[in-house]
Amino acid sequence: MWKGHRPPNIRRDYWDTMCDQWATENFRHRSRIVAENRTKMPEATLHTSGSISFGRQKRKMVKSHIFNL
Repeated sequence: MWKGHRPPNIRRDYWDTMCDQWATENFRHRSRIVAENRTKMPEATLHTSGSISFGRQKRKMVKSHIFNL
């Protein structure tokens, strides 16, 4: 299903290999488990700092001695 829809910046042979891997039962089983785990703890998958920039967050951490340079 995916093989005919590769992104233009990925080589066809790489894309086909990834599609073959994604179609295996082992990969699909692990994917289901990981998806279930993500729904159990959605806050654990966030890679953001909200409206606070990473630079500002770093300054706050340095100031509070959590992060020393």
